[in-house]
Amino acid sequence: MIVFPKSIAAIPEDGTLRAGGTDLQARINGGIIEPSLVVSLRDTQGLAAVESEPDGWLRIGAMTRLRNLASQLHGLGLAGLTQSLEGLATPGIRRVATLGGSVFQDIRCPYYRGGFPC
Repeated sequence: MIVFPKSIAAIPEDGTLRAGGTDLQARINGGIIEPSLVVSLRDTQGLAAVESEPDGWLRIGAMTRLRNLASQLHGLGLAGLTQSLEGLATPGIRRVATLGGSVFQDIRCPYYRGGFPC
């Protein structure tokens, strides 16, 4: 079963989160997980923003596209992070890939799957 919550408050606590979906689908197809409930963040409002907090921290939503995040971080003194984002994948993938999807991509990380303490 898959649900598409419209708000952060409506996200069920017991589901497997899906940001973009390609990495989750690879884990399902690979037999790594068998979720009974998939929670797609596609329609959830408020998850695609980059906001500055009063204490200087940034709040970055899981549905923020990598390309958008890199462009919003330019000039904030975060050159290393910006360069890392700009070096991920191809420009076409960065245009559609989300931060949440990139964080969840354990299927493609042999170090993580092999028990390396990332």
